[in-house]
Amino acid sequence: MDLRSWNTTNGDEFTDRWQACHQNIEEWQNAHRKLVGLSFATDLGWWYYSMTYLRGRFFDDPLIMNEISTVVKTYYKLKKLKTNPLKADVCIVRDISNDFYIRASPYRSIVNLNSKENSGSIQQFMFETSGVLYDIALLDEILKRPELQNYKVYIFPHNTFISTEQRKQIATLLKNKGRTIIWSYSTGYIDENGKSVANMKELSGFNIKTIEEYARKNAFAVKTNPLMKNVQEFLSFGDLNISKLSPDSKDVWSVIGQAFWLEETKNILARYADGKIAAAINTYPNWTSIYFADHSSLSNVFLNNIAQKVNAYRVGKAGHSIFMNGNFASIHPLYNDVYEFITPPGIKEVRDAFTGKILGTAPKVKLNLKVGKTVWLFMIK
Repeated sequence: MDLRSWNTTNGDEFTDRWQACHQNIEEWQNAHRKLVGLSFATDLGWWYYSMTYLRGRFFDDPLIMNEISTVVKTYYKLKKLKTNPLKADVCIVRDISNDFYIRASPYRSIVNLNSKENSGSIQQFMFETSGVLYDIALLDEILKRPELQNYKVYIFPHNTFISTEQRKQIATLLKNKGRTIIWSYSTGYIDENGKSVANMKELSGFNIKTIEEYARKNAFAVKTNPLMKNVQEFLSFGDLNISKLSPDSKDVWSVIGQAFWLEETKNILARYADGKIAAAINTYPNWTSIYFADHSSLSNVFLNNIAQKVNAYRVGKAGHSIFMNGNFASIHPLYNDVYEFITPPGIKEVRDAFTGKILGTAPKVKLNLKVGKTVWLFMIK
């Protein structure tokens, strides 16, 4: 937890722009609980880091130490609850080997989770605020382990390299049982033999086209398609992401990718400004394929709509930062809202994690959320 507080020494204007400093205990507490909530939900530890030599002693205040103590005590209360196993219905497919191919390409996506760069943070934020419970697993592990082959939805977020053997295994192991598979941008574009849109077609079933040129494509949702209900009309970054800091109007973190688009398909989800197809869905006898050609992130609302369509477990609507497991939920509201929280299977009641007050009973609980104020819930069997 590298959380700066009012004890932080003043830096220059540029440094302060990048390193937020919480000015009071309420601000610090809400940020603290949002971040530690991820550890609670995933059963991971956390530790506190103060950059003493540079910016001050962040935690040297009785109010902060009391907050840390309160959170630690709450963690031990959580561990005493009767465990309620909860399995996600959605799996995000990662492949760390893709980083080599992403870095080697002059046209790589700015939201690629499979890169070591910061470029995946935008897509991760969309997953985090989708209102959908999900797991993350490596492609090699999914193809080896049967227990990872039973999700309702698989999402391939720009998995640029997929080998010939992996394509065969995906076809055998995942394209069945009524599953939905979402492919995005350059997924499958490269295998051990080089680049090929034919390989992408074999994976997704779509007729995909590309040209290896720097492209600024703006994609827009087709609002008449039910799966795009409430999805932001303007889907991609396009020109918006190239003028953050540098004088030459190029993004300082990564480059924008080459253009991919679809041809000869009917059930269209999005189009580029030039009319070319940016996203579509095809339904086959045993599975459903969705492809987003745009290099931007998959929308959080769209992911929520897909979860509803396939009857996957959702926490509620999209729009707030949520981490949870079968007994605990951390909700960091991004706006004021009366939120309908859907309780997981096996839960009878929901309580405030700090006061123990019963907030509601299954199957749905209404929560009055205030922007920025992190809420922690205990769920009781």
